[in-house]
Amino acid sequence: MRIQKELTVRLTIAALMIVGFWSCRQSPDAIFPDGDDIYGLATPVQLEGDTTLVVLTDYFVGGSAARIDSVTGSERLDLVLADDRKTLEVISSSNFIPPLSEMRVWVDGTPYSLLVQRSRQERFTFEFDPGDEGYRRVSVRGEMNDWNTSATPLHLIDGVWQTEMELNPGRYQYLIVADGQDMLDPNNPHVADNNIGGQNSLLMVGHTDRSEAPHLSPRGHRRYNLELGLENDVDEVIVYWQNFRLPDDHVEVFDDHVNIYLPGDVADKERSFVRVWAYNEHGPANDLLIPLEGS
Repeated sequence: MRIQKELTVRLTIAALMIVGFWSCRQSPDAIFPDGDDIYGLATPVQLEGDTTLVVLTDYFVGGSAARIDSVTGSERLDLVLADDRKTLEVISSSNFIPPLSEMRVWVDGTPYSLLVQRSRQERFTFEFDPGDEGYRRVSVRGEMNDWNTSATPLHLIDGVWQTEMELNPGRYQYLIVADGQDMLDPNNPHVADNNIGGQNSLLMVGHTDRSEAPHLSPRGHRRYNLELGLENDVDEVIVYWQNFRLPDDHVEVFDDHVNIYLPGDVADKERSFVRVWAYNEHGPANDLLIPLEGS
């Protein structure tokens, strides 16, 4: 399935197989319903810009989407469910969307959890100071707009040509187009070879220090307990078993590790998965996908 293929790309798979996990001792209580309305493991919803359209029929099996009761999630997101239950609009209603959050889709009273990932795009103000030159029209063309001369016009404000753009973090080659003529940005010392004997100006967007983001690693297991190593501070750890989020009392976060207490549901499946995400102010952690073997 497309969703399953996307999942293998998005997640870093931890090579941790829990074998011989279940003993003759009494297991914890099962806490989740059967939950067979979703294709495999649901991929995270990646927000794009202010409004993201989620095609729910890509996630839910057969006619399950038609049985969706409601969708709930962060108060910083407005969730607009279509009357036919086939699509969902996710609208950012705040400038402070966390890097990761949970969205619950209720199907006949069963709450399936989808992870929501904040858009990677940043609002960037591009400026060009013309100095003493009196240009009539200025735009920018480059890798951020497919080198389209007319796609991104600049506006003269207080003597500086400028515009706002939504860009993913990264490096972009570009040129200033002033009164129809291409030129390097005289205010930017950073340039790159354009591979045809010339140069382009180089724009760098986003300078987050990824070394300060959380890092997760499998550390060990004992019966129904998983232990993960944790590096750097963490704002939140999110753990799913299959397509259900584990309750807070099943996830215990310490300075250098995380304890996960698995529910009895895992014993009833021959094979299931735990997925773990985390984040702090510097961004999301690496993701873990941990396979489990039941009885």
